[in-house]
Amino acid sequence: MMTPSIDPLLNPIERVVDDIARFSTRIRELNSLVAGLKHELQQHYEQGAFEENQKFGDLRVFRVKKTGSYEYPEEVVEKINQIKRKAELDHKLEPKKIEYWVVR
Repeated sequence: MMTPSIDPLLNPIERVVDDIARFSTRIRELNSLVAGLKHELQQHYEQGAFEENQKFGDLRVFRVKKTGSYEYPEEVVEKINQIKRKAELDHKLEPKKIEYWVVR
């Protein structure tokens, strides 16, 4: 039996939770498929089957290149860690507060 909703416009909570779980599973499956297809696309590119920024029908294929995070030399990492430890000891840090729902 479904838990009645206070608001008649809202779906029953059991349905909401079930839908979130079901759609999340499907999204993970589809993301896995897309990742495999992108890997295959990379192989085609490396074999010279197409060039960057090429159009296939109404779709354009292009590579996005982003600069990732920095790789610091060990002495810089140690200095950063020292500053973090001092800030922790001096109680000058405030943790970020993150809230979100999880359905498993």
